[in-house]
Amino acid sequence: MGKRIIESLNNIDGISVKEGLAFCGTEKVLLKYLNGFYSSIENKATEIENAYKSGDVGYYTTKVHSLKSTSRVIGANELSNLALKLEEAGRSEDVECIDANTDKLLKMFRSYSSKLAILEKINEDLNCDKRPIDEEELKEACRALTEAIESMDYDAAEIILEELKKCKLSIKDSECIMNIEKALRNFDWDEMGRILETK
Repeated sequence: MGKRIIESLNNIDGISVKEGLAFCGTEKVLLKYLNGFYSSIENKATEIENAYKSGDVGYYTTKVHSLKSTSRVIGANELSNLALKLEEAGRSEDVECIDANTDKLLKMFRSYSSKLAILEKINEDLNCDKRPIDEEELKEACRALTEAIESMDYDAAEIILEELKKCKLSIKDSECIMNIEKALRNFDWDEMGRILETK
């Protein structure tokens, strides 16, 4: 990663690159976590919102705990601190505090969809030496990967993933490939199948 990319990350409102690096160690790892955070914002925000609306304080507390941790790792301190406050409120069943702050949390969390949109350009710059892949080729690769998973063919799955990593992929698809690769290392075929199904 170059100086220009670090400068771009420093310009993201609500992110402390210095603190993110303190947790992640390197720019490459920080960028990986930022991409993962960015690609999952809407799904995780909806999970928190649904848990709140259904009155499931236990699940709500689990989800804001997770948000507290991931926010801290990327240096989103204000968001992390608010999530911590709501985690503590959930553990003590302080419904009044949860009612007063959940909307603020969700708005702040979802605001990172636009704040982190610059990651699209950063990743495009980093992937400039990778070859383009069209939608049909990607679908075919996913079909082949599904077959490899169903037959528990480690070598075939590894080859397909390595080829996909050489291609220009969206942040969401890159995150998906990374998670499948992690599951493959653990021989977790069920998890690999689940990730592909939700793609």
